[in-house]
Amino acid sequence: MMKGIWIRSQDGTTLTLCKTVKAWESGRIVNNYGKDYVHLGDYGTKERAKEVMAIIANFIQSKTKDDEVFQMPLN
Repeated sequence: MMKGIWIRSQDGTTLTLCKTVKAWESGRIVNNYGKDYVHLGDYGTKERAKEVMAIIANFIQSKTKDDEVFQMPLN
């Protein structure tokens, strides 16, 4: 079972254990927990934020023995 991934914020001021990372419409990426969140980074578009999310997913997969990140199909 995955315990989480440590991520340092874009500005380098925060190191947080992430279990739920979310990209907002604005392009902001946050570590979401309950009704609260930790700001991780801002990107120009949601599409760029999704690219960064893919980088995080690839990093997780590179550090595990199995594919622990499943991408939900669009249809």
